[in-house]
Amino acid sequence: MDVIQQLANMGNEFIGWMQILAVVGAAIGFGIGGFIQIFGGAEGLRKAKPWYIGAGVGLIFVLGSSAIATFLESKITF
Repeated sequence: MDVIQQLANMGNEFIGWMQILAVVGAAIGFGIGGFIQIFGGAEGLRKAKPWYIGAGVGLIFVLGSSAIATFLESKITF
């Protein structure tokens, strides 16, 4: 196995671990947003929206990185 293939495997493994951490982080973000919405009174939803948006966008971004990496791996050859 050459060095380039080892680097590609290491990158794919790193992306897999980051996806696991992103799911946990998004769950925590949605939980905090829910807590703020429930106990935030009349302004709860307004205060919780940034948590929901941040967790959702971050999750989509990290989970989409696998598709981007697969696309680049198929297009780039050495």
